[in-house]
Amino acid sequence: MKGFVSLKSTTVGLAHVRFMGSPQGVDVADPKTLEIRFGEPITKAELDASPPMISLMEKSNLIVALTDDDRHKLPTETERRVRFLLQPQAAQTGRGDFDYDELVIPACRRDCSRTFLPYWPGTVTVLVSVDNLPDASAPLQVSWPLWHLIFTAVGGLVGGMFAYWVRKDSRWWRIPMGAITGFILYWAIIFIFRTKISHSSVLNPLSAFGFAAVGGWLGTEVFSLVLKSVGFKSAPS
Repeated sequence: MKGFVSLKSTTVGLAHVRFMGSPQGVDVADPKTLEIRFGEPITKAELDASPPMISLMEKSNLIVALTDDDRHKLPTETERRVRFLLQPQAAQTGRGDFDYDELVIPACRRDCSRTFLPYWPGTVTVLVSVDNLPDASAPLQVSWPLWHLIFTAVGGLVGGMFAYWVRKDSRWWRIPMGAITGFILYWAIIFIFRTKISHSSVLNPLSAFGFAAVGGWLGTEVFSLVLKSVGFKSAPS
């Protein structure tokens, strides 16, 4: 004769179960005590993008949380491996990458995060896979940094205009060239140069104008600065 019973716990911890007897007087051959460990009722992983709308010059923080059915965050008792990936390109228009596409949520932690780095505008769907849990997803919208481009162009033109007025033998094309060199300097400050200025300060539109104005003033000297920063000792003649 066989029988079974379902055991459910309302608390987390170790439970000791022992057969004490039955109304029918049935005995078991080896009434040993069973040890059953009940963990947190983690049923799914939730993925949030913060912020969910960014420009090509910004980053988004991807937060993975372990939750129950009521979306309460719960700590895991064992390590859980997390993998980030993007939905196939045919299903989205945006492009990007992660600083790291895998990580481990340590025991006693309830969440973790990684950074998404865009390189083409459009809609991006990020997928996350967690050990022993259903996959989760979150949408991201990446746009062109229009205001930054406008402030950069104006700043570069202003810097080129000052250089045209002040420097002797300058030609008129020094002014529109400032828009190009101003943009290049601002781009290098964001993605190449290591400065003491915070990333959020660099992304300020006034910073875009100011750095681009400096780039417009420097003109082609900007190319030498960028090339030296990536390992070239001198710009090609």
